Amino acid sequence: MNRSKTVWFVLSVLVVASMVLSACAPATPAATQAPAAQPTAAPVATKAPEPTKAPEPTKAPEPTTPAGPKPYPVAKDPETYTVLTFGDPSELDPHYNYETAGGGILFNIYQGLVSFDGKDPTKFKPVLAEAIPDSVATEDGGVTYDWKIKSGITFQDGQKMTPEDVAYSFWRVLLMADPNTPGFLMTEPFFKVYDAAELVDPSGALDGDSDGLKKADPKKLEAACQTVKDAIKFDNEKGTVSMKLAQPWGPFIATIAQRWASVVSKEWATANGAWDGDCKTWQNSYGIASESLPLRDKTNGTGPYKLDHWTPGEEVVLTAFDGYVGEKPAIKRVVIKNIGEFGTRFASLQAGDADRISVGSAADWAQMDTLVREECNADTGECKEINPDGILRVIKPLISLTRTDIGLNEQIAEGSPFVGSGKLDGEGVPLNFFSDPHIRKAFNYCFDYETYIKDVQFVKPSVHSR
Repeated sequence: MNRSKTVWFVLSVLVVASMVLSACAPATPAATQAPAAQPTAAPVATKAPEPTKAPEPTKAPEPTTPAGPKPYPVAKDPETYTVLTFGDPSELDPHYNYETAGGGILFNIYQGLVSFDGKDPTKFKPVLAEAIPDSVATEDGGVTYDWKIKSGITFQDGQKMTPEDVAYSFWRVLLMADPNTPGFLMTEPFFKVYDAAELVDPSGALDGDSDGLKKADPKKLEAACQTVKDAIKFDNEKGTVSMKLAQPWGPFIATIAQRWASVVSKEWATANGAWDGDCKTWQNSYGIASESLPLRDKTNGTGPYKLDHWTPGEEVVLTAFDGYVGEKPAIKRVVIKNIGEFGTRFASLQAGDADRISVGSAADWAQMDTLVREECNADTGECKEINPDGILRVIKPLISLTRTDIGLNEQIAEGSPFVGSGKLDGEGVPLNFFSDPHIRKAFNYCFDYETYIKDVQFVKPSVHSR
């Protein structure tokens, strides 16, 4: 939710004090004395009267200029952008993060080969690549992409980006692809598997099992890593990266436009304890818990902003990266605060203490709409005034990529507060309630889809901004 920073001017109240005039009774006159004799003065010469001037012509009244629209409130600090949201990043490692709180931050710190081009989610533009190549079919049913990598790009630690950094970033996200990461979105088009461990054991028995993977045959482990490296090769001299997919994949460009395909510095990542690219050791970086990730709270991208600090549960602060190759951001500092209660976020927006807030549910949109001044069409750019006292501009219609899903947990964790008594006694359900396929089918048959779509999935197709 975007909003201008508002400066409210308080009108002074003019207090008029009443003045009471008191009438005074006249005093008794004193006796009049006879005037003293004075010498007679010589008469004063009389001046001739001044000539009469012609009256000034009456000026025509100045034309009245009709009052224009009331200006939007002025930002308190144009160089700082304050966001109030809810939720905290799970981590700031772009190859591991798979949630929205961290994703929005990482998009501003890191860059990939491509990105979305404007508001259309089906159009893309090159970023760290010179151009977006066409796929070329191979004899074995796969496709290749040959990328020319831009030169002169600098990481936020001062290192120059190379094609090897690009290749390493793809190796890393693929080989870290345990069930807790977004890597499965990449392993499927590249290798027709859902988890990196399946390159070692195709049965899937090692999926998510970091300890089991470490005990696997070292030759199979090394071969799996080499399979990944053979699919993504780099040439620093030519400035290229070539990719070989096991199958044509329609959403491939859309997939690598996301932050999990961000390019990181291999040298920096290795120095900070991440995998060093050696095929003999990659299994040690598989299945690491989020809180133990070497790059959990460290960042080093090529994007317009760099991490100033992250205080978990409180705030994330970003500052502009002076070495960014692109249009320099006018906003020099971004403060993202974790405020759980919508009323507090909304009040801060009204008071001018926040430039953007997150809406918690569809019910909050109605309250946000009370602050809208103009409604603008995303296609034509035309705007119409809704409320002259509003402080927001709403843009619609826009395509939303937000989605809410329901999953039936077949083995609920011990201690869950959502199962009541934990028994099928009218006061709760057992932890394995949804493990019965008949229960799952019954749930789907009885579920009120219309209400769910209307009240839960409903996403207002608009963006509010200043």
